[in-house]
Amino acid sequence: MADLRQVGIEPTNRCNLKCGMCFSRGNRPEGDMSMSLFDKIVSELKTINTVKMVSLNFGGEPLLHPQFIEMVKKVSGNGWGLGFATNGTLLTPKISMALVKHQFTGIDISVDSGIPEKLSRLRPGAKLRVIKKNMETLAKMKEVTGSESPGIGINMLITEKSTIDDIASVMIEFGQITDRIRILPATNPDMTWNPRVLEMFSKHDDPNDKWCDSPNKYMGILWNGDVVPCCDDISCKTVMGNIAKSSSIKKVWEGSFYKKLREHQDYFARCSKCTIWKDKRGINMTKKAVEQ
Repeated sequence: MADLRQVGIEPTNRCNLKCGMCFSRGNRPEGDMSMSLFDKIVSELKTINTVKMVSLNFGGEPLLHPQFIEMVKKVSGNGWGLGFATNGTLLTPKISMALVKHQFTGIDISVDSGIPEKLSRLRPGAKLRVIKKNMETLAKMKEVTGSESPGIGINMLITEKSTIDDIASVMIEFGQITDRIRILPATNPDMTWNPRVLEMFSKHDDPNDKWCDSPNKYMGILWNGDVVPCCDDISCKTVMGNIAKSSSIKKVWEGSFYKKLREHQDYFARCSKCTIWKDKRGINMTKKAVEQ
């Protein structure tokens, strides 16, 4: 039996930005996860001893959820690695202190260019100076409290509009306040990459790498309880079941849809066309590498 190891919980699919490369909204209705559903999910996860990592994001901007800090408190102290991705614009000092206090493992902030005007074009509504100030505040809180958590990372999405100057500017602007910078290819709605972007990333040549392992270890739970088997399916077209509708995490995980997907990865049309899992997911640049 496959072991559920990673779970993504979506606090909300609402967002305060309108990024051109994002397709998480699509035809999905917008909404926030209820705390009753969140409590149910956390309670069930506590009974599954294979779970190692829980993230508080999927589509949308998680910090928009009015009870995000309460969610942080509820998932902490359970022995899981904890993290989430954010655009960084709403990272208030209060939220940062909660992340430090409750020993969140990591936070990944989306910054695609260190050039203010370019970032504003890529992510309308985002201001580089605001994001940087919020990151510096979090870093200062870690320093003052002597905490190593959370690790502060940057996710830089590479699109057909990206340049070497964008990569260099991110390293210059954020190299001293981040623990890692990940350069990631932006994904298209049909689960492919732009040809020019793909050229920048080398592929695996392992002949044994024939199957995506996401159905064997991952579950994404959306704000309304729908379950998806892949963190790249942010428009959520491959639904495996629903946790809110009298089901349970274990039932969905052991259910017929997950079984069929594990046995025949062409069972769902979207998965059969996806090749993202065959390619490297990105390039990590650690703080040490940046400083050198």
